[in-house]
Amino acid sequence: MGRVGIFVQHQNNVTVSGNEIRSIGSSPSIPVGASGDRVGIGIGTDEWLSLFGYTSVTNSRITGNIIHDIVEEKTRSAAGIIVSGSGNPSNNVVANNMIYNVRSNGTFGEQCVGIGIGAGNGDKVVFNSIRLEGDIDTGSVTSATGSTAGIRVGSFSVQNLTLMNNIVSVDMNSNTASLNHYAIVVPSSSYTWGTGGIDFNNYHINASNTQMKLGGVGTLLPYTAVADLAGWKSVFTPNRDANSKSFQPDYTSASDLHLNVSSQNLNYKGTPIAGVTTDFDGETRHNVAPYIGADEKLDIVLLDVPRITSNAVPQQYRLMQNYPNPFNPSTTIRYQLPEAGMVELTVFDMLGREVKTLIREKQEAGTYAIHYNAAALSSGVYLYRIHANGFTQTKKLLLVK
Repeated sequence: MGRVGIFVQHQNNVTVSGNEIRSIGSSPSIPVGASGDRVGIGIGTDEWLSLFGYTSVTNSRITGNIIHDIVEEKTRSAAGIIVSGSGNPSNNVVANNMIYNVRSNGTFGEQCVGIGIGAGNGDKVVFNSIRLEGDIDTGSVTSATGSTAGIRVGSFSVQNLTLMNNIVSVDMNSNTASLNHYAIVVPSSSYTWGTGGIDFNNYHINASNTQMKLGGVGTLLPYTAVADLAGWKSVFTPNRDANSKSFQPDYTSASDLHLNVSSQNLNYKGTPIAGVTTDFDGETRHNVAPYIGADEKLDIVLLDVPRITSNAVPQQYRLMQNYPNPFNPSTTIRYQLPEAGMVELTVFDMLGREVKTLIREKQEAGTYAIHYNAAALSSGVYLYRIHANGFTQTKKLLLVK
């Protein structure tokens, strides 16, 4: 119960980190419309798109929090995180948070948002993982008229915003079939990002849910709907989100937004963000190709597998010795393909147990290199093996910590 988990106002240089904020919701005894918004973390306000203005919050870090089961059933708004600290610049960082199970049956402009951004100048909203699913007006509660948004930029007053490397997965439905819900909403196609930007995000929606649209544009309902990623990338002039994707994230479970991946998937490749060098668990992010979302996978590096020779096609299959060897914790494995085909490159321990699948995809003929980070492994001798078009070769690598 309660209205807000953590509320920060009139503060500078605040750190809100490592908290679990849960089970914030309406009391059945509160009249409809009188309950107030339900908020996990409120920065600058505890009301989404407040009519009472925003307080100054600057140079603060909201990182590594789990926020879930934020529920409003009295027609007001529910928000995982509100980012609305005033300041010129505000320079707040909201990163590496996991947000799930937020819902609201909002009416008359009220709504559910995973992260709502209502004010600020120079803020960074980066590397967050959001999962919103289910019915927003269950049972006998008042039917919603407010659309859900995974992330919403709610005002033109938000300046120089950096919105990058977030995973936003939304699959919501409501009693009113014509009411749409969105992964991302912005105030206008003419909204300007200034010195910030929007890119390297994953906007996933359930395409079979007719109420779901990837993007929305506008400040008032109904938003102008953008059905898919291709349309979203052309909303702004110049175009934005060029490197963003739309795919179902491999979350460990509905309530654990760590990634459950065992092989390289370049869809997760993000871009480095100054000042955000660790993930939700405090593990160091890759300095060139970090994972999007709150969870960094140290043992599967997201570097493209480049062809490192000229256009000459190799004459034979070959798996080369990794270099350096011994290594700690990163090494490079190179291999040659004289023809196109499915390639599988796998690491095993000395008992033959699979440790990691580095590559499992179709590749063209050429010479390739993959960078392998074995930080999660213990010191010892390991095997790496390539399968390609009937060719198999195995070599040893030595990890010394």
